[in-house]
Amino acid sequence: MRTVSALSREQIFSELTRELCALFELKPEQITPKARLYDDLDLDSIDAVDLAVRLQDLTKKRIK
Repeated sequence: MRTVSALSREQIFSELTRELCALFELKPEQITPKARLYDDLDLDSIDAVDLAVRLQDLTKKRIK
């Protein structure tokens, strides 16, 4: 995965979609900009932590 600073908004969405599909076995069509993690994508709190860790790796920034 590339670093975020070199990516456009569309590229970031594409990378995030790819990560969500890989981490949580989601289908790409389930992931939209308005999709809610808990309600629409059926992720739980442990999944949210896994996603936060992956986003920290991607952005090189700490997520609270």
